Amino acid sequence: MSTVELGEIEAVDVSRLWQGKGLEFARWLSENLQLLGAPLHMDLELVRLEPPVTGSWFWFSILAREIGNDANVAIVHQRGESNHDSLGQLLGYTARHDVRILVWVTSNFTDNHRKSLEWLNQWTTEDIEVYGVEVQAIKIGDSLPAQRFHPVVFADAWSKRTQRALTGLSPDAQRRHDFFQPLVEKLWNAGFTNQTTAPTSGGLTFPSGFTGISYNASFGGDSAWVYLWISVGSRAQSAQIHDALLRYQPEIAQDIQGIEFDFFGERFGGWRRVSLGAFMQSTLAAPEEQLNELRSWAYEHLLKLREACEPHLATAMAELRAYQEMVNTEEEDHEGRVGDMGNAFTQMEMDGDGLPNAQELLTEEDYPEGP
Repeated sequence: MSTVELGEIEAVDVSRLWQGKGLEFARWLSENLQLLGAPLHMDLELVRLEPPVTGSWFWFSILAREIGNDANVAIVHQRGESNHDSLGQLLGYTARHDVRILVWVTSNFTDNHRKSLEWLNQWTTEDIEVYGVEVQAIKIGDSLPAQRFHPVVFADAWSKRTQRALTGLSPDAQRRHDFFQPLVEKLWNAGFTNQTTAPTSGGLTFPSGFTGISYNASFGGDSAWVYLWISVGSRAQSAQIHDALLRYQPEIAQDIQGIEFDFFGERFGGWRRVSLGAFMQSTLAAPEEQLNELRSWAYEHLLKLREACEPHLATAMAELRAYQEMVNTEEEDHEGRVGDMGNAFTQMEMDGDGLPNAQELLTEEDYPEGP
């Protein structure tokens, strides 16, 4: 008789986990886009949450960016069974926000809506991808519930991406794809990325968990780079993050022992900054044996770069958020005091014949009678 004891998987009502009108789920999802991207083979990065569509009653939950293809992603979610309103809402965003990837998330798709998404993938242009994903929750015994994203419309869109990536490539683009594909597959097997199809451009981009900050590998001419890239909303913000991370240079250098990396200041001009990078002399026209060495070099450096930077980047970003919150609180307090003073003067105007002079504002103790 077997002595192995196994728990029993139980389904959990998703509506019990996220309350409200979907905003709580949208906030959670915006902080966990990699969980949604994993079954879709996408590295997703948040652009903004709950943006309104001008001149329309439509709202979508999340505008994201698919890093591997630099494509805008509209994510619409709803609780309960899929309905026509959400389908119309999803389609309305394609032109308004230059969206190429549309993701509809719900707890249950009707057969008609699933077929509608499949039809869209079949008849829209190759630049448009439409996904249908069911969000589920499960637990084992007394464990905490765990989410599970299950794509129900996926295969057609995946075929589109593969076809677009490999159709009509120039010899240089084909060479880049052939070089990157084994590297991407190796990184995917290591859990480094959700991407499984290599680009035809000169570089790979992977998310850090913070919008505008990424781990990168680029190859062009006779050189190869692996680096941390900071490209946020402004030059000042990028510099602030760079300087905050730089405070942890000794700890990062200790963690990267055995691999050569250098800290850089501003590069490439503008407000983009490279904080940490490694360089290797090489070319994609090299023999296959050398290309394998280059892939191994890039693989090792990408993993080590993220391993060393990830905890310190998270700490630096938390410190910057705390500082910004403190500044915002001080500004709000100041505005509140100014507002209270203005209200007091307004009330005085309403109660009397005008604003009091300085003497009238003083108490007897402040302004005693003269001799």
